[in-house]
Amino acid sequence: MKNIKLVLFVLGLNIIFADNVYAKDAETDKIMDETGTKINPEVLYKDYIDQGLYFFERGMLNRAKYLFYNAKELMPDKPDSYINMAAIAMKRNNFSLAAKILEKSLKLTDNAKQDAIFCNLGSCYQKLEKYEEAKKCYEKAISLNPELGNALFNLGMLDLKEGREDTALINILKARVVFREQDNKDVVRSCDETLFSIIKNHKDDAKLAQILLTQGSASFENKRNEEAIALLKISLL
Repeated sequence: MKNIKLVLFVLGLNIIFADNVYAKDAETDKIMDETGTKINPEVLYKDYIDQGLYFFERGMLNRAKYLFYNAKELMPDKPDSYINMAAIAMKRNNFSLAAKILEKSLKLTDNAKQDAIFCNLGSCYQKLEKYEEAKKCYEKAISLNPELGNALFNLGMLDLKEGREDTALINILKARVVFREQDNKDVVRSCDETLFSIIKNHKDDAKLAQILLTQGSASFENKRNEEAIALLKISLL
């Protein structure tokens, strides 16, 4: 028998810790509460994840970790618990641990849903100064979701760090378009500062204009009109 504490939400406002005891029957593999009532493990798993996120968003990381861990123990083949435990490790600047957990979660996640995981894994590798691995992760994330702003911005900043100013400019500009559509003003401002710094310090204006025009035309062809207009405007500066 395994004791699991369950966090109960009351009216979505007050939080009460209840010492509800759940046990897994060795013969039937069913989860039951202390009255013998069967508990749907999918429902219990979702409760753990939802409640863990509640605490995570409020900075109560130990409580969140406890709930995510219980979710993992309950259903170890589901990725959400791993992804959220990795987020806690990143919050605590333990990027090596976070990377290991995210790598595990990739094996449990459908390809179409891996974009954010690859982006976070890239951030971990970048913090660990494993720049080539970080670049590959960002590029994979963008291949899965071309409008993933964080991956575009992080890849652009990595390009800039390694002296690839032309690709940095394009990736950060693409990120800016995404963040502007999301009305994320702080990140848009950060994009603007970086973009104008690149343009100001670029050594070959003709090459810069040609790159932007070419990329702008490609964006029009792919019906990314906002991105194309932004690229063409910068090419005329």
